[in-house]
This record gives sequence, C-alpha cells and structure tokens, in this order.
Amino acid sequence: MKKTLTIFLLLITSWAAHISGQEVRGLNINPNVRFASLAPMLKNAGTDTIPRPPGTIFFDDFTNYGDQIFPNTKNNWLDNHATITLTYADSAISFGVVTLDCFDSMGDVHGPVNRTNPSDTLTSRYITSITESSLYLSFFIQGGGKVDPPEPQDELILEFKDTKDSTWFVAWRTPGFDSTQFKQIIIPVHDSLVADSSFQFRFINYTSLSANQVQGKDGALSNADNWHIDYIQLKSAADSIEMTLLNDAAIFEPLNPVFEFYNLIPYQHIQYASSYLLGRNTISYRTIFPEQTENISVQRAHIYQDVINNTTLEAQGISGGIQSTVSPNAVLSETDIFRIQYQTKDYPDQEYGEYDLSAYIQVPTEINQYPYNDTVIRKEIYQDYYAYDDGIAEFGFGIAGADAFQTAFATQFENYSISDTLTGVYIYFNQAADENNADLEFQVAVWNNISNSTGQSDSIGDTLFTTDEFQLYTPEFNNGFNNPRTSTNGFMRIDFERELIVPELFYIGIIQYTTEFLNVGYDLSLNTKPKLWFYTDNAWNQATNLSSIPEGALMIRPIFGNYNFSTNISPEAIISALDFQLYPNPATHHFKIQTDNYLTTPYKYAVYDLSGRLLLTDAVSQAAVDISHLSEGIYMVSITHQSTKQVITKKLLKTN
Repeated sequence: MKKTLTIFLLLITSWAAHISGQEVRGLNINPNVRFASLAPMLKNAGTDTIPRPPGTIFFDDFTNYGDQIFPNTKNNWLDNHATITLTYADSAISFGVVTLDCFDSMGDVHGPVNRTNPSDTLTSRYITSITESSLYLSFFIQGGGKVDPPEPQDELILEFKDTKDSTWFVAWRTPGFDSTQFKQIIIPVHDSLVADSSFQFRFINYTSLSANQVQGKDGALSNADNWHIDYIQLKSAADSIEMTLLNDAAIFEPLNPVFEFYNLIPYQHIQYASSYLLGRNTISYRTIFPEQTENISVQRAHIYQDVINNTTLEAQGISGGIQSTVSPNAVLSETDIFRIQYQTKDYPDQEYGEYDLSAYIQVPTEINQYPYNDTVIRKEIYQDYYAYDDGIAEFGFGIAGADAFQTAFATQFENYSISDTLTGVYIYFNQAADENNADLEFQVAVWNNISNSTGQSDSIGDTLFTTDEFQLYTPEFNNGFNNPRTSTNGFMRIDFERELIVPELFYIGIIQYTTEFLNVGYDLSLNTKPKLWFYTDNAWNQATNLSSIPEGALMIRPIFGNYNFSTNISPEAIISALDFQLYPNPATHHFKIQTDNYLTTPYKYAVYDLSGRLLLTDAVSQAAVDISHLSEGIYMVSITHQSTKQVITKKLLKTN
C-alpha cells in the first residue's frame, strides 16, 4: 500500500506546492537575525558612513555594509527590524538589499494571527540641513524574488513625517505581489514637509500568518512575506524623469565558488582537488546610463588572496583590466579565465584556510556617479567539511505523513581524499515557531550506495554506518557566539563513535523516527538536486523526479579528519591511555594494542572492515588479537570505554 507521505521543502516564507502526496513549504525563523540581535558587535560592523553619489541628500543601496545584518548605520537608519540580505532578491539593482518580512528583531516569526498586522519597520534618521527644494524620494522594490512573496492581502507602505505635529501619514502603498524584477518608485516630497530643514520617512510592511492556513503540524508553520528594497535616494530634481537617470554601473550578484561542485571543501583536501577547480570567475553586473548614446568601456579584474598567510594566489586584469564594450543599459554576466594555484603544502600544520575572492568593474569615472558598488568579495573559510550550501537556508526539507516513520533522505558526496576518514556531520535545522520541531527524533546514516537492487525487500540500502537507534538525536538550533573562523554558526554537529573510510562516492543523511516535519535547511546557491534522494515505499527516489522541489542543496556537511569526539565527559575521564598504538603494523597473523597506561576492562576493542562490518570485538588485554583468517587489506581498529563511550580509532594494514 502506498504510504501517506508529504515531502516538504520550506522557504523563508510560506510557500507551498504539491505533488502526489509531497509538498514544499517555508521557514518560520531567521537565525541570522537572531544571532545578530544577540551579538552587538555585528550591529556596528561595516562602515559608519554610507557614501553618497553627487547631488543626493540621502542615499543607501545596502552595498557598503561589510558583515552587518541590520541597516543601522550612524547617519542613515534608526531601527534594526529589517535586514540586509545578499541572496534573497532576484537581480537586484546592486549587491545587497534591505528585506522586510514577518520576522521580528529576534528572528522569530510575527504571529500566528488571523489578521494582517504590521511587522518590520525601516525608519530613516532625521535628514537635516536640507537647503534644496523640489525633492523626490526614489527606491526600487521587489516582492518575493528568490524567496516567498507577500500575499495579496499583505502590504508595503511608505510614510512621511509631518514635522509640524510629529505625525506620520501614508505617502505611498502597494498590496503584496510576486516578482523577479525590481520596480522603481518615485514619490515627490512637498516643501512643507521639510520643516526646519529636516525630513524623515519610514517603510512598514503588513503581513498575515494564520495557523488555519498552514497544512501539517506546528513544525511547518511559516509565512515570511518578503519585500526587498534597493537603491534609496532623496535628491532635488527637475522632475520624476530625472530620478530615473542613475548613471551607475553596479555588481548585483554574489561570486560563484572556486570549486566546481562545492561551496567549501576540507582544507586538508585542497591539495587533492586541483582538477575540480572551476578555473573561471563570473561577474554579474548592470549598466544604467540612460542618457548615453554610445557603448561604454568596462574593465574587469579578479584577485584571490590567502588571508591567513597574507599572499596573493592569483590576479587577473589588475593592470589595465580585462576590457569589453557594452551597451549603456544592459544586464550582463561575463566570465573570465581565472586559475588558482593553492599552496596548502607549504603550511602542513595549518588547520583551516581563509581566502578572499574579489572582483570589480570599472567604467569611465566621468559618467559613473557611484563607484562603491563596483566591487564584490566572496569570503571562503575551509575547515574540515564538504558543503554544497552557502550557510543560508532559503527553504527547509523534511518528510511528513502518517507513514513517515523510519523514512529517510540522503545526499551524495564525492570524497576528494579517499585516504581521509569521515568522522561526523553538520546538519542545519530551521527552528520552527516555538521550537515545535525540537523534540523530533532521528538517526544519521552513511551509505556506500542507495541502490534499490539489494535483494532485500526491506533494505534501505548498502548501509555503512548508523548512529545508535536507542540514543536518537533531536534537532539543535545553535545561535551562540561561535567564531566563524573555527566553527559553524547554526549547524548541529554530530560526531560519530568511530572513524569511517568511505568510498569516493558516498551518501549521508537522516532516518527519521517521527511522522512530523524535521525542517532541515535547504539552500539555493548550488544545484545539487540530482544528488538528493529520499526513501519511501521501500524504494529510493531521486529528487529530480519532484518538480515541486527547486534546484538547491540539502544543508548537510560531512566532516573529515581532525577527529574530535565530542562528549560531556569530564576532563578527568579522558585518560592518556587512549593514545594507543597497534603493533606490528602492518600485521600478518596477529596484532597487539599498546598504550602508555595499560588498558583493561571496561575498555573494549573492535575491528571493522572498510564497509563498516564488525569482524572482531573483545575486552582489551595483553593478549594478541588473531587476524590470520582475515583477508589482506585495510581495517579499522577502535577502543571504546564502555561507560563514557570515549572512542579512538586507528588504521591497521593486514598482509599475507
């Protein structure tokens, strides 16, 4: 009998689509906002002063913000409800927009309520010392973009402040809509509103979220209703037509990863991955010169820097630039050859790498009014994991339904260093409203393959490893002050009890012990949908068969090397005897376990083959372990404290 299942993909907004019992939906918390609200240092990151184009009284295109989350600069904005986003808008005017949604300043969703209510507010500071007349306020808006749009009953309004009596009134409004293009809005500012040479304005969005409109359990409750605003400027102009003359060339998209199939790979694997480098860099930019009649010259440049070791690994176009002639009003993506040579072998003791990939464009200075949005930087921090995702969840993934218990989903990975060992996994869980998914149980599993031809009707695949089904995990939501150079914000880390040698292609994922929606992060930056599989009705199904799931990647990151079994054991319980040796190694007939402090029970040893199959196990003693019956090859030997579960694993080579 076919199972009653729903496969969910959640957006950072309430977005749903259906296929034959499957569904895609949106998120209901913004962890980046919550983390920033708890970390005051992020509120003041970036520049204190936003540069303005000549002739403008107020300007912000949300480009020059560094790592800042909130548009909270000293000279532009008062509040921190709206957020700076880099990947939610589609084809922004320039890189970075401000997004108003239904998340509050702590990243929690507004509601649920059964009516439309005000959500985010973006309020300008008093704009003072205004001497000009005939003022216009111009901005660009987009509903939804790459994420969830506002509903038709939702609304975005612009209010001006009447400084005579300190009241606000609506100067412009629009109902919710969905768009992949930005629309320019131009509003005249009456001279009477500029009292005492000052003026103030604000944006407010109205959102609707009703539990009655959400299918499924509370763990899927969401509706984010995203509005994106870009390129806000106040200036004196002869008419509204003059406000359309931006005279700007701006980069509007993030740079691609330097590796072809991953956003990030383990630092120690870089030396094996040179053949997987993309070898090119693409700059997406627009030219906005309405009065120009001739094509214009654009120079492009690229640079890749090792931040830790202060070296430049590659630079293209720095002297003279890579030049092309383009239309004065165009949207372009231009790709240049850009080959990087890593030097990781020169730093054998380095634990992680930090690199900056920069790109910029340059047009004739006499026509370009705002050069600050002509540069974009991609920061890459390589640690101990593979990542398809960029760390930002636009959606959430899960399986729900009456028969979802012990279903599974997995992502295929390619291991560039097959001599290294898999030691754990990072998983990103989107936090549901009121943490309604916090008690849902699951296992982590690793598969050599997920073929449906195992010969067993109840087989879930060629399983290499599963975590303990008697000690199931539940989602964790990490919003603490982690150092981004040495850890991963927001991801739950699960360390395996032993190291695994995995083949070049392997699968890692979740077996769920719930019928409800787990809400695992899903990112849109790279398309790895053909690598995503889910197990229902005793068969593996490829995500490419589901048109309702957009192109993207499950936010699961396999961890390699630097084995560090995380535990709550006290330091006194971690004894030096766990640093053991195997001898002889290679071994033909037997081997012994040698430690500085002789190990006896309650320690046990275990011998596994490369498929993860347990071959031998017993209490640790001085006696030799007989392996004469084993085939020639590589084996894994681990010792485990039976009370604390502290584990360490070594490789053993068996010869004939």
